[in-house]
Amino acid sequence: MRRRALSALIVGATGTNVLRVMTAFEQRRIVPLREDTIAAACDRIASEMPHVALVLVPPASEAEREQLDECALAAGTVVVHVDPTLSGPDLDEVLERSIQAAIAQELLREEAEVVARAADAPTIPPEELDEGWGE
Repeated sequence: MRRRALSALIVGATGTNVLRVMTAFEQRRIVPLREDTIAAACDRIASEMPHVALVLVPPASEAEREQLDECALAAGTVVVHVDPTLSGPDLDEVLERSIQAAIAQELLREEAEVVARAADAPTIPPEELDEGWGE
């Protein structure tokens, strides 16, 4: 299983919010990725598998929202829809929750990887394991 850096995909951030959002993730050692549209974000989610996607643009249609949700589900990405006009302490709170979601998602992925590796490990019967110890 390929190990991926802790990352967040920021979709559609503009103006001063771009710098604010990118900096918030970078300060917590989360690699920020950026796309302008939801369609481009769907492709990026499939290839990069970010831990969280912070979406600051409304979907153009219900079909686009469903596509984003399906891509995120397949990649194990948490999607956070954010009002693009949000600013100040409210934006800071959403960013902190998104950062915590990314960290929690990373822990879940690590746990799943450990379980998968354990399931692949060969099981040796106790009698074979102890064989030869008394000699």
